[in-house]
Amino acid sequence: MLQSIRDRLTGPLVWFVVGLIAIPFAFWGIDSFNTGGGDPVMAEVGDQKITQNEFSRAYEQRYQQYRSLLGENFRADLFDENQFRRLTLDDMVQESALRQFARASGYRASDAVLRDYLVSIPAFQKDGRFSAETYRELLQRQNLPVDRYEAQLRESLVIDQLRGAVQDTSFATEQDVCTSIDST
Repeated sequence: MLQSIRDRLTGPLVWFVVGLIAIPFAFWGIDSFNTGGGDPVMAEVGDQKITQNEFSRAYEQRYQQYRSLLGENFRADLFDENQFRRLTLDDMVQESALRQFARASGYRASDAVLRDYLVSIPAFQKDGRFSAETYRELLQRQNLPVDRYEAQLRESLVIDQLRGAVQDTSFATEQDVCTSIDST
């Protein structure tokens, strides 16, 4: 049967149709190489792009955290997925802006700060003390290379430094205090 179809599909008309189909695919393929693939950009913050894949990973991670936090009280029928998507993207944009500002302002997390933080994480401790073996095992179970985890942790610590600097310099005027006392 396939042979009879093949025998009928010969001649200039068939080659013309094949050409019409092939040309757009050729241009689409070339464009895909120029743009770097098919991972669409969801948001651009300064010089950083938040791609669909990055967003999907962050969304899934936050969704799982939310579910585990609520436990048995989680109800999927009351969960507003669109709002959660918006909040996740907003958080990613804010985090990216903070990271870029902190980097430009010279904030850094030193090796000592990173080490002190790692030592304080209970999941990495064995018998009340930091265990390098436990640390590596836990990261390996999550398929997370040590250098990537530490880079993410450094960025998080830098953002915490920046937030702390802003919070430590906050103040309230006498009028703000009086207004808040009057409203209670």
